[in-house]
Amino acid sequence: MVDIVSRQVVGANYRVIKAYNGKEALNLYEQHREQISLVILDLLMPEMDGRRCLDALQYIAPNVKVLVATGHTTPGMVGELEQAGAKGFVSKPFETSQLLEEIRKIIDEK
Repeated sequence: MVDIVSRQVVGANYRVIKAYNGKEALNLYEQHREQISLVILDLLMPEMDGRRCLDALQYIAPNVKVLVATGHTTPGMVGELEQAGAKGFVSKPFETSQLLEEIRKIIDEK
């Protein structure tokens, strides 16, 4: 998913820093936080799942903007993720336009 989403986002003229697991995502965020406007997480990631990564990101940066993109949901999960700090959600499979619309909405949010 990382490479596909990266191509979609880069194609819309956004700059991307890719991470292939939750721990790497957290480390990269800590190193580049001033340059990052949005983090896109999948719930199923190796080493640290998306929910744990979201919680860790919220701990170090309560105002971080996170979009969850996943195909693995349960009833009530979207609400739980929003309560945990996620600013948006897209369900796989999604269209590029859907993803980009959600990204723009979250980035523009005050």
